[in-house]
Amino acid sequence: RYTKPLDNVIKAFSSIKEGKYKKIASSRYPTEFEEMIQVYNDTIHKLEEVQLTLEGVADIDGLTGAYNRRAFDKVLELLSVEIQTQSLESLGIMLLDLDHFKKLNDTQGHLAGDDVLKDFTSIAISVAGIRSVFRFGGDEFAIILRNVSRETMMSFAEEIRLQCEKRLRGCTVSIGISN
Repeated sequence: RYTKPLDNVIKAFSSIKEGKYKKIASSRYPTEFEEMIQVYNDTIHKLEEVQLTLEGVADIDGLTGAYNRRAFDKVLELLSVEIQTQSLESLGIMLLDLDHFKKLNDTQGHLAGDDVLKDFTSIAISVAGIRSVFRFGGDEFAIILRNVSRETMMSFAEEIRLQCEKRLRGCTVSIGISN
């Protein structure tokens, strides 16, 4: 009566080591196992939440809050599928690089540089949207826009350029566009 259910519980715990989270239906077990099954299922639930949180954090740049290069690569894979299946009308990509950033970092310090990166990200997100902005690293960024015209891309780029000129402590931005 207890050997088979206990073996199943042990297998379930062992599957956690492999990253497989599978809840156990307590109705198939004798009542003596109810509390153990409940604790196990609660633990699985918490592990799933932690994993989702970690996956989300792994795609976000810690300084700026923009998506990082890893997230950019994932999005490119998804876009590749959309292009192959012709489910994407148009695609626009901007590559952006902050001009004079190294000089600012060297003369005013890394905290000032961090502030400029945060301010730039804020500008880019306000223009293009939070889901479109990616930080490659350093002072290099990308913006991916789906189903927008070339005119819209040019308008967004110009708005980002103008705002950067006003707000980034002497840094400007160089922008390359592909649409």
